[in-house]
Amino acid sequence: MITVPAGLLPVQDLSTEFRYELLSHDSATGVDSLAGFLDGVDPTSGRLDWESSSTVKKSGTISVTDLAAAKDGRTAIADVDLLKARIRPVRIIEGLPETPLGVYLLNASPEQWSGTGRTYDVVMHDKSTVLEQDP
Repeated sequence: MITVPAGLLPVQDLSTEFRYELLSHDSATGVDSLAGFLDGVDPTSGRLDWESSSTVKKSGTISVTDLAAAKDGRTAIADVDLLKARIRPVRIIEGLPETPLGVYLLNASPEQWSGTGRTYDVVMHDKSTVLEQDP
């Protein structure tokens, strides 16, 4: 049996999940509001990068399967306007507050076809990409 010194808590293997929120943007007010949840995201595919020296500070990728029908009140990627979509990844760790990881615009979403259907490899950049592209 291992004895933990006083004042220390034992480390537990906590489950970590991610939820991908779809946001709608009001161009008049500049406010983003929750519009739904994206379904079909491969839980092993996500990657987010932060780079302080870059013009676009945050970027990322996710792989999303085009489902015939979304489940549990979620939205399939085929029903998302990819030119206007904003995605907010949220990290969920059991027993801790949920952590939003930024708001991202879709920069590219090339699709691939396989025997199981269509998959989008979504490339995301944070909202500072709008400032970089503005002349």
